[in-house]
Amino acid sequence: MTSDRLAVSPRLIIALHPPPHPREPRKLVGWVPGLRNRVLLDRTHAIALAELSSGRARPGRAQPAARDEAAWTAALKGLLRSGLCTEGDPEPGRFPPFDAEIERCDVDAAPASRPTPARLQLAWNFAMRPGPEGFLAFSARCRRYLFLSPDAVAVLVSFVNEAGVDAVLAEAAPQARAWVEWLVSRGVLVAAQADQGERVVRTRLADVKGSCVAEQVRLSDEIAGLSALSATPPRPDGRAPVYLVSATTDAEVRSQLPLALGAILAHARSYEGGALSDTYHFVPELFVTPAALRDAVLEHGPGVVLFSDYAWTLKSHLRISTMLKAASPEFVTVHGGPSVPAHAEELSRFLAQHDHIDVAVRGEGEPTTAELLKVLASCPGRPAAGLHRLREVAGLTFRDPASETGLTRTADRPRAVDVNVFPSAYLSGSFDGCRKDQLVAAVLETNRGCPYGCTFCDWGSATLQKIRTFDLERVRGEIAWIAAHHIPIIWCADANFGILERDVEIARMVADARRRHGFPRQFLVSYAKNATARLAEIVRILRDADVAAEGVLSMQTTDEATLSIVRRSNIKTRKYDELVDVFRDLKLPVTTDLMTGLPGSTVDSFAGDLQHCIDRAVPARVFHAQVLPNSPMAEPGYREKYRIETDENDDVVSTFSFTRDDLQSMRRLYDAYRLYETSGVLFYVLRYLQWDHGIRAIDFLRRLVGVLGADPGAYPALAWVDRYSPWNLNPGGWRPFYEDIVRYLEEQHGIGRSPALDAVLRMQEAVLREPGRAFPETVRLSHDVVSWWRDHGAGTSRPSVSAPLDTYPPVEVVVDDPDGLCRLDLTRQRQYDHHFVRWELRSPLRAADAVALFLDTG
Repeated sequence: MTSDRLAVSPRLIIALHPPPHPREPRKLVGWVPGLRNRVLLDRTHAIALAELSSGRARPGRAQPAARDEAAWTAALKGLLRSGLCTEGDPEPGRFPPFDAEIERCDVDAAPASRPTPARLQLAWNFAMRPGPEGFLAFSARCRRYLFLSPDAVAVLVSFVNEAGVDAVLAEAAPQARAWVEWLVSRGVLVAAQADQGERVVRTRLADVKGSCVAEQVRLSDEIAGLSALSATPPRPDGRAPVYLVSATTDAEVRSQLPLALGAILAHARSYEGGALSDTYHFVPELFVTPAALRDAVLEHGPGVVLFSDYAWTLKSHLRISTMLKAASPEFVTVHGGPSVPAHAEELSRFLAQHDHIDVAVRGEGEPTTAELLKVLASCPGRPAAGLHRLREVAGLTFRDPASETGLTRTADRPRAVDVNVFPSAYLSGSFDGCRKDQLVAAVLETNRGCPYGCTFCDWGSATLQKIRTFDLERVRGEIAWIAAHHIPIIWCADANFGILERDVEIARMVADARRRHGFPRQFLVSYAKNATARLAEIVRILRDADVAAEGVLSMQTTDEATLSIVRRSNIKTRKYDELVDVFRDLKLPVTTDLMTGLPGSTVDSFAGDLQHCIDRAVPARVFHAQVLPNSPMAEPGYREKYRIETDENDDVVSTFSFTRDDLQSMRRLYDAYRLYETSGVLFYVLRYLQWDHGIRAIDFLRRLVGVLGADPGAYPALAWVDRYSPWNLNPGGWRPFYEDIVRYLEEQHGIGRSPALDAVLRMQEAVLREPGRAFPETVRLSHDVVSWWRDHGAGTSRPSVSAPLDTYPPVEVVVDDPDGLCRLDLTRQRQYDHHFVRWELRSPLRAADAVALFLDTG
């Protein structure tokens, strides 16, 4: 095949593809709007596209001196099949309006005065697009497009992954060094071991994720070795082993300490002065991997296995439980936790489906488990023989051959009035055997209970309950333990943190631990539903100690009909609005939670929820409703009344108020909102359209979704960002994207280019992160976007004037990046929790001084 009749689509985008695992190699991909998927490109593909784009591969043009013709022909055929190239003359499409200056490399220039790093790689957001004469890449450092000849592309593709400069230059053309130095100076090639900044915490999540992926493949094999159990001798002391299991193939969950299981172990060890230790050997490790459990079982033999069942562990636990019971009937399998149904009919159905489960624990696990073990101890060394004696233990449903149904359900157990009778998992040694080096987060519980009764919620099966508190000195000791072990993140398990005055003191404990130990770095909580100014005080205390935290307002929806159906109408929306103003005045970050899938909601009501958040500049994170086994929504009568349908994961897929297609529309709208509003890609542009042109932001987004779905090829850079750029990971810089926005506004809304629009776009681009930029940067605007933003209330409910932007004078604005956001590599480094995700650099526009925290997963 010859290349004289092949043409590259002018809409082609070539970019780096982030690997699924941070230690896997990066790859180049090509995409043309209209293609279903991106196309993987090797070195030959990339160079062939560069030569075709430049015209050098056509007859009469110079050809590379040394070229593997077989590989070349195969590459051309592959490009033609993929749709990145077509036969015939170049498509008479429109190239991007490259109104910025195009810079070319002077290969004869003197060598760079600054030394070139020994090892380089492409900047993570590298991308190139066809221009009038070849490929062009935008440089955020010099704000110009760079012309890339085929020789330059040949150099670039050598650095898709980290490579030594000397090794690359030894096999490259003589002018390659000039290309390398130029691309380094323009921020396209970067040092392979760049400074990551103090906001990045190194973790071993890559190791954990790797083991999780492997275990998903070989889970059955890990347990299959239990066939040797018959050869396992009983323990010399006659004690039966007790195994505590919280196994999952979710890397993030595995990197957390399983608090519930640790609390059950702590109470069992201390029960009746430690009497259970005379009968049982509590295997010290909390098992989070099937392989570790297999090895322990082969060493210690059959015993009691306690499974802590949550949505993220249930599937693994059911498989492991099945295999253990098949290996030996002497195992006693005990399952408890939120994923074990408490309703009688549902639990009977659950146990019928899983005949390997011997006992189900309902309610608080600590006292029930301890009493269960005490009863089974009546058969020393063979706890399975004592199952029939469990009838007197409250809070159980167990297999009982003497029962007509085969099951016995004992009386419900009342909740403990004083939770301080349960010892601390941290301070009693439950976690002493855990590998601290693989931990990212620890769970802190300062109280139990929730006074609300929202139908979608099951907060430890303790909704509509009085709040019971743990002693403050115990809480202080647990925070100190977590900090001393350098665990970066604390998840607070309270349902309504901030509802009690003492929660301010607990925030001070966290802040003091950060100052003393350097940890924790982030404090994640579910704040009080009827939040007060106390919440702002808590966030201020944490921020001042450099702890990443934000106020989270659990709004869920503003639709009154839906709030009534989910029994949440006692939580007033106006309270949230008042608190937003408090946060804005203190320059504190504030976000909210919304939900899809609630009965009563519609596409229009969800759009109204998003618009409510846009009007207040409060970023929203949207969760989808799931019918939890022990939530009021799981009651058969409630499900029937509101026609709630779920999928195999118990996610709500339709109700009386929305169809499955409606749900897909809501999800697509949220994707657009998350990218353009929450991530900040069009944050100030949406205000300009709403305030100066009367186009509601949510209406703009709904139309944009429709246009891009119908014809993505009309706006290639916009379509790429919309489809492939979560959390504003935009390959190739923002300039091509905003050029497409200019065309879109003119063609779809009749809004022509103007100095006011240019000012908003320039300011919008300036506050978004891009690698390779130098700071501080002074941005010159034709109109004062900062004063215009402030006069409109700057995200509060108190605007002072509503003058259009084109009435404001010119201004200079300084943008800085003290948190090092532009140095992050999002293929490796990411936020642990995605509530506050506007990656906005510091400027007078920024509404809140948030403390950022990123985990290096490599």
